[in-house]
Amino acid sequence: MDAFSTQIMCASDHTCTQTARTKCQGCSKNSSNTHYNNHRRLLRDEINKIIEEQNQFRDTLRQHVIHPESHLLIKCIDEWEKESIEKVQQRAKELRERLLQLTTAHTNRLSQKFQEVSQQLSDSERLNVFIETDLHRWKQILNDLKANLTSPSTKAINHYISTPLIQNIYVVVTARNELFLQASDNKVRIEEK
Repeated sequence: MDAFSTQIMCASDHTCTQTARTKCQGCSKNSSNTHYNNHRRLLRDEINKIIEEQNQFRDTLRQHVIHPESHLLIKCIDEWEKESIEKVQQRAKELRERLLQLTTAHTNRLSQKFQEVSQQLSDSERLNVFIETDLHRWKQILNDLKANLTSPSTKAINHYISTPLIQNIYVVVTARNELFLQASDNKVRIEEK
């Protein structure tokens, strides 16, 4: 057997004719010194990339710790809040306009009735043609007009539960590769898969 047949050839490059001098413990390849040094330089470049990713993650994590309000889901909640407020404001505007229409019509009816009673009172006083029952009737009409002006029985604000104005949202936090799901009420529940 000659000495050449017991030598291990460099496995790093098929065109390399050098004898392997070192074996990498990670990939188990036998390499010449030149190729081993190149291999180590590539590994060094790779670890530098990983360290850079680690540093970027550390900085991002630090920002989340320092400024938790800048989380993307916080921005989603802020947007939901803004849209909900706009819906409530729009609905309140519509209700105010409708109430003003109803109130104006109601006030106009009261004003017309008041004018009629005022004319009757004025005419009766001027002609001196009234009796006790007229006084009682006019007094009752005036009391009714006052009561209807301050608290009309036909107007009320009702709450309809069947159609919510604002869609409710909630937060569910799911960590990757964990068996437990923590809901926003801080109760832990186990789900399949």
